[in-house]
Parts: sequence; structure tokens; C-alpha cells
Amino acid sequence: MPLEVWTGKKPTIRHFKVFGSLAFRHVPDQKRTKLQNKSEATIFIGHHPTGAYKLYDPIKDNVLLSRDVLVLEQENWDWNQMKTTLNRHVPTPCLKLKQNPLL
Repeated sequence: MPLEVWTGKKPTIRHFKVFGSLAFRHVPDQKRTKLQNKSEATIFIGHHPTGAYKLYDPIKDNVLLSRDVLVLEQENWDWNQMKTTLNRHVPTPCLKLKQNPLL
């Protein structure tokens, strides 16, 4: 029985992402040093039943699970050069910082 008929509400699909799109996985502080990158470029390959995202790392050739992911559905991985096709800075979602009045 479809969920819409059972509950009377249309289910949301906002959390679905485009398969094969570029995704950046957050690397926790405990697994990196001060000068290493805070994120790794990966490829989105699906959802895990626990709520995490399944990601493929083409550099290390392994599948990862992560909940802290930024998926860029318009971007993809360049398989010939083994790097992203991203040519711009990706703004990360963060809190608005208070501006210093002295500057």
C-alpha cells in the first residue's frame, strides 16, 4: 500500500540525491592533522539504511559511509584526470560570523 494512501500525506523526497554526483565528505578532527584538508572529494553512490550516505573514493578505491556530506548535484568526477571538474570555491554551510567593528 503506498505511503500517501496510508497516511493521507504525500511523502517528501527532498533527501534524495543524484547518483554519481560529486560529494565532499567531512574528515573529523581526530583523523587529520592541522594542515590536512577538512574534506575529501568522493562520488555519491547511494543511501545506507542507517541514514548515512554511501560514497565511493576513486583515489583510495574504496566505499565509505558518512553522515557529514555536502553533495553537489551539478558537478561530477573527471575520470581521465582523476580529479573533480569543480573550478570554483565551494561555500560551506556555516554560522554567520559577527563582523568586527574595528576593521
